[in-house]
Amino acid sequence: MKVAANRGPGSGYIVSDENGYDWGTPIIRERRRFTDIMDEEIDDERKARINRYGAAERDPTIRRLRHEIGARLDTYVEAEAFLESKQDGRLPFFREKPKFTAMVEGKDLELTCLAVGEPQPIVQWFKNDAIVAESHRVKIITDAQGRSHLRLSPALGFDQGMYKVVARNKVGQTIARTRIVLGLVPDEPDSPEASQISDTEILLTWKQPKFDGNAPVICYRLEYKLAG
Repeated sequence: MKVAANRGPGSGYIVSDENGYDWGTPIIRERRRFTDIMDEEIDDERKARINRYGAAERDPTIRRLRHEIGARLDTYVEAEAFLESKQDGRLPFFREKPKFTAMVEGKDLELTCLAVGEPQPIVQWFKNDAIVAESHRVKIITDAQGRSHLRLSPALGFDQGMYKVVARNKVGQTIARTRIVLGLVPDEPDSPEASQISDTEILLTWKQPKFDGNAPVICYRLEYKLAG
């Protein structure tokens, strides 16, 4: 930077033009690197985007990260602000996922799920990655609480397979998977053994069947007869 570097001996005189400009005023020339100017422009654009997307300091997560990590969060803040402005909602998630189900051929079957999000997501059912189409036997119903019900009335043998349900809104989508298998009669358990015996009580134990029929065993029936 040069300040009045070329003023000569006559610098005591004031020379001005017809517009009143004093040509004796010191001239300041600033020399800056092009990369510095570019960095400043990029920084200004980043700050403008953050301000446009919303004040990051109001976000408690950003405040916590800034306190824990330090001040080098401009890129993170910018990305979060961009995503928030783009999303303007909440990604869907399943409060209730469809359960693994064993079907009995010829009887009704129902799969249910509850997906929430902002805005409320649209739910679609798929079997083996093909969308489930409604018919006189297959119904897809949404109740007042937002649960989606896939009803098979009745369930048939070819309804077995892998099922997935997709909850989708403008923010994104979430997927849950389950399976329908054919319910069968479980194997017999091992013979019971008497482990503790008294005059009035007896404790019997046995092992669970090796094959449960594709469904949890809910009860056992014990039979006995008098000896002799």
